[in-house]
Amino acid sequence: MDIFFVRYADIRSGKNLQEIVESNKETYNRYSNMAAPRLLASIGESIFAAVEEKESTLSGVSVSAGVYEGRARGLHSPEEGAKLGKGEVLVTKGTNPAWTPLFLNLGAIIMETGGPITHGAVVARKYGVPAVVGVGDATEIIKEGQRVRVNGESGQVELLDQ
Repeated sequence: MDIFFVRYADIRSGKNLQEIVESNKETYNRYSNMAAPRLLASIGESIFAAVEEKESTLSGVSVSAGVYEGRARGLHSPEEGAKLGKGEVLVTKGTNPAWTPLFLNLGAIIMETGGPITHGAVVARKYGVPAVVGVGDATEIIKEGQRVRVNGESGQVELLDQ
């Protein structure tokens, strides 16, 4: 899969592609481990602070209406999509267009980052999937297979199995 770490111009340049691949992989890994702010305001302000939460409830931003109860499935990339069962609740950091086919089987989605017009929110509304975004550390807090209730109207995620 190294081809994804070079550009067409790199291939035509005659330079050592392995060095370019290693450099680009290093940059990719450095940026992929950065924490995104909980919310980005329209004036560019970054808000990292967590919302105060009850012991068994996480708070986020409601982006697609509906309430759904189901088992959580944490994924870090769309390539892991085969692990996702029909009706499960996807828990992830965020999505991009590569995730779209997975929305067909979701019961709900919880994302650590995003807002009302980000990819996951728009696709969730299009498919009628309840969604909450901006749930800080959701991928660490919510355990694999844990029952959760996603309230896409209030922005609350209840942890039903403690």
